[in-house]
Amino acid sequence: MGIVSDAAYAIVAVIVAFVAITLLLSIPIKILWRTLSIVSFLNLPATLLPIGYTESIGLSGILRSARQLTPMLRRMIPWLLIALTIISLLMYTRSSTPNVAVFSAIGLATLFTSIALASGAVRQGIDVVRLTVLPIAPIAIVQAVSTIVFRFSPTLEETYLRSAVASFLLGDDARLLYTTRPNNVTDPLKAGGILFVNGNRASMVMAVLALLYLSLWIRRRSFTLFVLFAVCIAGELTTSSKTALVLSISIPFVFLILPNAIRSGRRQGTAVAGVLALSATGVGLWLLYSKLPSFIAGTDEAAQSRSAIFAGWITYFREHPIAGLGFGGWAERWARDAASYGSSPRYPPHNFLLLEWANTGLVGCFTVIALMLALVWGYLKLVRRAETSRDARVLSLQLGAIVWIFLHGMYDNTSFYGTSNTLIIFAALIAQMLVLTDERTGRVASEGRYASGDLRSATPARLRGGRIER
Repeated sequence: MGIVSDAAYAIVAVIVAFVAITLLLSIPIKILWRTLSIVSFLNLPATLLPIGYTESIGLSGILRSARQLTPMLRRMIPWLLIALTIISLLMYTRSSTPNVAVFSAIGLATLFTSIALASGAVRQGIDVVRLTVLPIAPIAIVQAVSTIVFRFSPTLEETYLRSAVASFLLGDDARLLYTTRPNNVTDPLKAGGILFVNGNRASMVMAVLALLYLSLWIRRRSFTLFVLFAVCIAGELTTSSKTALVLSISIPFVFLILPNAIRSGRRQGTAVAGVLALSATGVGLWLLYSKLPSFIAGTDEAAQSRSAIFAGWITYFREHPIAGLGFGGWAERWARDAASYGSSPRYPPHNFLLLEWANTGLVGCFTVIALMLALVWGYLKLVRRAETSRDARVLSLQLGAIVWIFLHGMYDNTSFYGTSNTLIIFAALIAQMLVLTDERTGRVASEGRYASGDLRSATPARLRGGRIER
């Protein structure tokens, strides 16, 4: 009877796989990408699959994007992602929680295949950033508005977090929030909306969406897009995240004026001076944040916890400078040592470079740094070479969203791509950069101008004298 049952399950599995692959190959790319965007943003707990829903769809997307691999692999970023995936897998044997190493590799592979899928969409003339953020707009509004409401009604927030709806959307993060898995939304001064139990993570996600909606508004001047930007910014600020407060002051300002400093046609010295001035502005604001007085609730406590974490990292780095601690190594060591640093044993590193070193060693950390630099440099070149000032501001604000993710992750518990909620957004931004610019040949894979929110074509065009010529 057992053999018959196993055979029946195997047959059903084959049929389901066949149907899924058939649907995947036949569904239009826009519908597939919208679905992936919504699934990623919701980030529902995976209860029916061995891996997350985003990973399941994203990895299977390679069936639709195999032809994009050849042009992708001419660029540095895909190879860095491949290297980081391999490094994660190699850390399996020396990790105290090897399953985390596997899931990390799966997440990186999902990012890679999603970039390939998005690249195919861009080459078809689709504005993939717009295609990513518009389908999730209704969810983003609910998320932002609920954050605002919860910030001023902690009782209502607690009622929600204890409800079956929260358990469905957040899984164990909600079910265990008031027992064994506490998080900062239980603080009456914090709020995370319907999708987060951590206000800092919520602020990062909403801020990234706000910048992308603003970039689309600059392109199309749509009242709806401006409302989306305003609502997301309001939601981000009401999380009471100190990181979000400072970045809200600096990032939009810096990246709105960045094109004026580096656009083609300006003297090289002027462009360099502009970039240095903007960088100094950003650094100055960040230093201001580090010195904020204690009238902002929780600033001193947050700074002390980060200082303790950094002191612990210095000790661990001296012990294992090259190999790191392996996946799970930080949690294991910090749980034992946190008391001696006057900190909580539950804290992760709150800096994704420190966490990357702990998980994958110095090689993995340097690989992430190289990926960050390559992505920022690629967008800076796009901004500089944009044909119109409007295009330059659009691309600059999208670069601002990327930089926000990076800077936020330097002081909070997020990855170099943000969170699972922003993985597909990050993939879309990378894909756009890879297709629009080819550093190897100096050619751009689209006309570079946007019409009615879409790329006009994916026909190659050459850059000459700072302008894009057909």
